[in-house]
Amino acid sequence: MQTETVIGVGMLGAAAGIRWAVGRFERAKKKWLKDYDRVGEGLERDLTTTLEQTVNDRVLVVADKACDGMEHAAAKRKAEIEELREEVEVLEDGLSRTHQ
Repeated sequence: MQTETVIGVGMLGAAAGIRWAVGRFERAKKKWLKDYDRVGEGLERDLTTTLEQTVNDRVLVVADKACDGMEHAAAKRKAEIEELREEVEVLEDGLSRTHQ
């Protein structure tokens, strides 16, 4: 073979090798990006679940207990008012009987 042919074949081999390496790199990059997105989505799900659980267990529990306490106090107050209303009715009836 002549020198020019050897150089040409070598350059063609080098170009083919570079093209093969670039193609392989692109496939690896696509796979890595796909895995990166999958891991990111899983992490987002985990963080969302953890945040919701923390808010429910640590933050909202205080408000829920306070609400339950207020409902209990309101029911108790309502019962007291009803008792007083009944006493007032009895007193009004007694008063109206004495004035007649």
